[in-house]
Amino acid sequence: MKGIIFTEFIDMAEKYFSPEMVDILLSETNLPSKGIYTSIGSYDISELLALIDVLSKHSDKTVKELLQFFGFYLFGRLASIYQELLTDITGTFQMLEKLDDHIHVEVKKLYPDADIPKFEVIHIDKKELKIRYQSSRPLADLAEGLIKGCIAHYNEKLELTRHNISEYPPYEALFCINDVNGYGK
Repeated sequence: MKGIIFTEFIDMAEKYFSPEMVDILLSETNLPSKGIYTSIGSYDISELLALIDVLSKHSDKTVKELLQFFGFYLFGRLASIYQELLTDITGTFQMLEKLDDHIHVEVKKLYPDADIPKFEVIHIDKKELKIRYQSSRPLADLAEGLIKGCIAHYNEKLELTRHNISEYPPYEALFCINDVNGYGK
C-alpha cells in the first residue's frame, strides 16, 4: 500500500484525536516500518490495520467507523493534493464513472507498483449508479468512506448503500448511489 495512505492516516489521527494519540499508536503497535512513513514508499496493509485497531481500542470508535471516517477524510485530502486529476469532473456520478478508466490510470502513472482496487460501473442513469468494488485488501469500509467523502466534496444529496459480496479475497462489495431528486445537487 502506498505511503501516502499512511502519512494521511497519521495526519488524520493527530488532527482529529491528538499528537499524544499518535504516540500511543506508534508505541503500541509492533510495526516493521517503526511508523516511519514517506508518501512515496510502500508498506504492508497489516500496518494500517494494526494502527486502526489500536486507535479503536483507545477511542469510542469501531474499526469500521474509523475506516469510514478515514476514507471520508482521505477523499478530501487526495482531492486537494491531486486536484489536476479532478479537472472537468463536476459530480459524484461522473467521478465514480471515471475512476477506473481515468483516475486510476493516472495514479498508476505516478505509482506504477500501486495495488489499486477496481471500481466497475454496473449501471448508471440520472438517478442511480451501481458500482462493484473489488480489492485484494479488506477495505470496503475505507472505500465507503471515500465515496461519502466524494459526495460531500461535490455537495450532493445522494443516498449510499453497500452490499458485501465477498468478505474473503478478493474482497467485493456493491455500492448503490441514488439521487432521489434527480442527477446531482
